[in-house]
Amino acid sequence: MGEITFFFSFLLFIYFVYLFFCILIIIFLIIIFLIIIFLIIINMPHDENIEKIEKLEKLNKLEDYLSPYLTLLKYYIQENDDSSGKTTKHHYELYANSRVRFCIEKIRTSPALINYLKSKWNNYEIIPVLEMNEMYASRLRGVGSNAGSDAVFQQKHIDGPFGLIPFFTLIRCIITIHNETNIKTDIEGQVWSCQKGEFFAIDYNRDLHFIFGEQEEGQLRYVLKLHYVMYPNWMPESIVCYYKYLNYRYNQLARQLFLYTLTPDTPMKKSANWVVNTVTNISATLVTIANYRSYMY
Repeated sequence: MGEITFFFSFLLFIYFVYLFFCILIIIFLIIIFLIIIFLIIINMPHDENIEKIEKLEKLNKLEDYLSPYLTLLKYYIQENDDSSGKTTKHHYELYANSRVRFCIEKIRTSPALINYLKSKWNNYEIIPVLEMNEMYASRLRGVGSNAGSDAVFQQKHIDGPFGLIPFFTLIRCIITIHNETNIKTDIEGQVWSCQKGEFFAIDYNRDLHFIFGEQEEGQLRYVLKLHYVMYPNWMPESIVCYYKYLNYRYNQLARQLFLYTLTPDTPMKKSANWVVNTVTNISATLVTIANYRSYMY
């Protein structure tokens, strides 16, 4: 009888120890969560700070002979935009007709564009990532829950999760097709405002950025987003291809989730939208804290 009592007393002791450690872990996770929420709040862009930004970065421009190609892309977006201008709209290169793909090829091989990228990123080798290229119709919808996944663009965010992989850079080059708005892009404190044929580039996996400004009803802004992998010439081709694959597969998955939460009109979509925006804020905060961009170049 005494052995049975001792056995049950031992099991009870183990149970309470287990319960104690579970409570400690829960308390620890709650504290971490509260710290992250606090850091998100203090790192969110505020209107009063945005108003102080006055200096615009020097603009880069495509060659004049590419202007007709940009005009054709503008007409293509207008003919295929079924959003009535109420949300953002995406048109992907690989799904476009042959004439549009020809125009995009001419633009993405622009000497002015390629030379700019090589001069900025160590004269690395460069290959395009067609799977990620898109034409994009902007719409400022604010950062409220009703804005859906469009709210992401007006919050500090990075586009991809592979910033800690050394030697590689995935570039997103944003070329203005048409712009009637006062929308600006903040990239790590540098501000860009572009008109037709002007462009800038970001490190897809490392640069914190967001858009801000004004877009009245009926005003249009179309941009072309081109993507390139840049890498040192000694890198084996198989590793380059795998890095490219990682990025465009992630982009395709994120694209599906983004489109699903574009108009959060069901409980499931609202929950998914909350996850998208929360993860965006947490990622931006962690990148700000880690500041790994400062030692990756």
